[in-house]
Amino acid sequence: MQDKQYPLEGSPFYRMKSLHKLAQILHIEVKKLLKLEESLNINPEKHYRVFIQGPKKREIQHPFGTQIAAVQKRLKILLTRIKPPEYVQSGRKGISYVDNAAHHCENSFCIPMDIKKFYESTKGEVVFQFFFYRMKMTSDL
Repeated sequence: MQDKQYPLEGSPFYRMKSLHKLAQILHIEVKKLLKLEESLNINPEKHYRVFIQGPKKREIQHPFGTQIAAVQKRLKILLTRIKPPEYVQSGRKGISYVDNAAHHCENSFCIPMDIKKFYESTKGEVVFQFFFYRMKMTSDL
């Protein structure tokens, strides 16, 4: 995957202004994308199967339906191609959480902590800010 990585500015999302271009890179028709967005806004529970898994009783939200699953898979592929900054260690192949902690503990501002329910606590506004401010996409996308 290393050879397919590119800087943030090389992402197809970077400075995107067109709904048609967004639909194209997500491999979905514009009409279907708009319909999916509307459905997610009206009834998000319709698109996810929620279940509890593991000894820590983590809540898992699994996409229900091929369309939402395909869009999410495509998003994941495109976002994981963005080369992370050197200081980001987590989520990299071959780097364990212990390696990650050791890397950051060399810094005098290291605070060991566990972020509980990370995905559940991530607000939609944070996602919007990433795409709007970092990726410089238009606000309506």
